[in-house]
Amino acid sequence: QKLLRLAEQVNKGYNLKSLEVIGHTDRIGSNASNMLLSQARAETVKTFLAGNGVSASLITARGVGSSQPIVTCAGSATPTVIACLQPNRRVDVAVNGSLKP
Repeated sequence: QKLLRLAEQVNKGYNLKSLEVIGHTDRIGSNASNMLLSQARAETVKTFLAGNGVSASLITARGVGSSQPIVTCAGSATPTVIACLQPNRRVDVAVNGSLKP
C-alpha cells in the first residue's frame, strides 16, 4: 500500500528527474548473500513502481547489504536478535524532481 501511494504521488505530483531505490539487509548471513538479497529487494521495488506508472528509465536500483544499519543489536541469530534487527531489513527510496504546479 505504501508503494502504491508513492507511485501515485510521484505520477501525479512530481516532474520526476530520477528515483533511486536502495535495498538493505540486517547483519545476519554472509556479505555476499546480503548484497544479493539487498539488490533483489531494490529490484522488486523498482519493478513494482515501474508497473504502476513510474518511468522505469528514471529508476535506479542498488543493494548495499548490511552496510547502513539503523539499529545495532548484540548477539547471535536468536529470535530476539532477529526481531531487533528488523528495521535494518528495508528499502529506501529517494525521489529527485520538482513538484508540479
